[in-house]
Amino acid sequence: MKQLLTLALIAFLFTTLPGCRKLEDKVFNAFFYTKQTNPKVPLTLFLNDQPIGALPPVSGKTECRNDSLKLKMLAYTVHSGKHKIEAKDNQGIVRSSSIITIDEGSLSSRGIAGGTEASVTGSCLFVGVFY
Repeated sequence: MKQLLTLALIAFLFTTLPGCRKLEDKVFNAFFYTKQTNPKVPLTLFLNDQPIGALPPVSGKTECRNDSLKLKMLAYTVHSGKHKIEAKDNQGIVRSSSIITIDEGSLSSRGIAGGTEASVTGSCLFVGVFY
């Protein structure tokens, strides 16, 4: 009886485990900006608590084929997963904070302070922050 249960368990594991696989890491070309065309205070982008650079003010339609607009944005490579995004002023005060989770075909964001807008098309990710 024990042998029969052992064989049944092994057969079950062999049929179910191949469907349980980790998603592959995907790399996104991310473009960061602020919608505030005349920001009162310059903002610096922090991604997962690491400073990335100054957030440029940008207006216009954010789409992957708009190369002239992408050149004005702060470009950075982002991997799939959960990321903390913060925009701080020159005194270190957090003006905008959010968490985005990105994977192939899905994007979610949760605001903490200020505002964030995000969109993804293929491997092209746009993230705008404001306060």
